[in-house]
Amino acid sequence: MELFKKQHTIDPNVYIVISNGAYLSPWWLMYIDAVWMINAGDAAGGSNRTEELVYRDGIYYDTWVKEKTQFPINSVFNHEPKKVKSGESPEAFAEYLWMNLSRGTGFVELYIKTPELSESDWDVLAEGLKWVRSAFPYFKRAKMHGGNPKESKVYGYTGWNTEGGYISVHNPSDQPQTYSLTLDRKLGLIKGKKEYVISSPLDNAAEFSHNVYSYGSEFKINIKPREVMILEFR
Repeated sequence: MELFKKQHTIDPNVYIVISNGAYLSPWWLMYIDAVWMINAGDAAGGSNRTEELVYRDGIYYDTWVKEKTQFPINSVFNHEPKKVKSGESPEAFAEYLWMNLSRGTGFVELYIKTPELSESDWDVLAEGLKWVRSAFPYFKRAKMHGGNPKESKVYGYTGWNTEGGYISVHNPSDQPQTYSLTLDRKLGLIKGKKEYVISSPLDNAAEFSHNVYSYGSEFKINIKPREVMILEFR
């Protein structure tokens, strides 16, 4: 603790991360900025991107929804997003990447094998990191919404401030599903703005782009099997 205080005395802007398996106690946040998530693999395993997401997001669900752990999601980091080989389409990589990033961590660790990445992989990765930079102000209030990923329920993450926010949605099942949302305090909205215009960094949300919603609005998302959608509200 004395070392951390000394670091902040020398430079209050230094970002301190501990990855020693520390329990997720908010007490740590008096001294550091992020803690590695314990009781989880270094890089989410699975035979495809959906299984990788469900593995990690299932642990998030257990930790914050079931156990109601009192620790901010944006102060947790994982050894992800993972990219150790090329060959998947830019669209598939983008959906995995944005869903991963939408968890809202303030510390993104890239678990990648740089020699294996194609030019399109680098392009997707660059756009994802640019999005993180723009969405970072929302991450302070990041939270999960929806059902249990391990039960193939639609779920996602969301974060808001007085200027806007974002919602990510993932359908981990092999069947199309319809997911209903209400833009209210329960979802994390902060009263202040009357109207929000929707956009998306991905190419699969054209039906919502430029739509205008207000606090209290209800809408439905028809989401394909294993699809990820990202909606931004500004």
